[in-house]
Amino acid sequence: GRNAETEWSENLDGFSTFKSHAPPANKDAVSMMWHWLDVPILLSLIGICSAMVSLATKMVMNYDHTFKQYLLSLVSVEYEWPLYCLYSVCMALIACFLSQLICKESVGSGLADMKTILGGVVKPVLLSRRLIVAKALGLWLSLMAGLSVGKEGPFVHISGAVADQLMKLAPFVHIRRQDSKRLEILACACASGVSATFGNAFGGVLFSIEFTSSAYMVRSLPKAFLTSVVAMIAFLFFGVSDELSLFKGENVSSFTLPQTNELAVFFLIGVGGGLLGIFFVFLVELITTARNNFLDKRKHSKNMVAFRRYALVGMVTLLVSSAMYAEMSHIQHSGQGSFVMLKYL
Repeated sequence: GRNAETEWSENLDGFSTFKSHAPPANKDAVSMMWHWLDVPILLSLIGICSAMVSLATKMVMNYDHTFKQYLLSLVSVEYEWPLYCLYSVCMALIACFLSQLICKESVGSGLADMKTILGGVVKPVLLSRRLIVAKALGLWLSLMAGLSVGKEGPFVHISGAVADQLMKLAPFVHIRRQDSKRLEILACACASGVSATFGNAFGGVLFSIEFTSSAYMVRSLPKAFLTSVVAMIAFLFFGVSDELSLFKGENVSSFTLPQTNELAVFFLIGVGGGLLGIFFVFLVELITTARNNFLDKRKHSKNMVAFRRYALVGMVTLLVSSAMYAEMSHIQHSGQGSFVMLKYL
């Protein structure tokens, strides 16, 4: 017979649609109390887990920075550049290898995957434990390689997958059987992922609205806010909230209203920024099309596609690491900073 715990229904295209299940009726006092506390406790756990992922990322980057300092101190100046580039390329290739080995679906930012999931259609692997492992390792190794891959997408996807895994636990499994409530929890997990990225609870709530703008349930606002606030409390508990914040609000000076000529300049800046944005999107589209053609499985064998993938990752990382080392050397020799600036490059 059909397993009552199975909520995924496979379609012919390999994707799944959510199926709603009515929770059993419990009338005893303990069950009624848990009925009121299960969602807040689950949201708090999601917020704490999101904060832990962000803290782990920060720790990895700190250890990586220390190790790079030690590694470069072992060689003379003329060998620093090749050693730095070799280290970065190795980290990028390992990230690519582990992502393909553990979970191929972990590639990319994950925002599009979560958008699809919140729309009600999902592959089970997109919320699996191996995706969490592959996504986290891929993110950490990519950052260690010096690649500016961004943390928002991976944090959002990891938070969503962690939320789904928490809902598999016996105390929360009844939530997964309710389609609408499960989607609400996943949307709140997206909010905590943004809070873990930028260190701002309100930003996470606003992102959850933007991310599900096609059909956002207003009753999810307090839940999203609770999840984000718990993540911020976890940051405060470990004393790293200021280090993770994207913007700081200290020493805000007073200001006057802009004059007419200043408004004109602001307008021109906005127009210029919009045009640059259009050009950037066009450039990204060209690069993406070229990359897809370069890795087209219909034109090349499986082994050739794998070789090309690693070669592409290695070449891009080599260019990026060379530019980063040049910038680091310029900062050192110009007297404007020290090697510690490498931590932020």
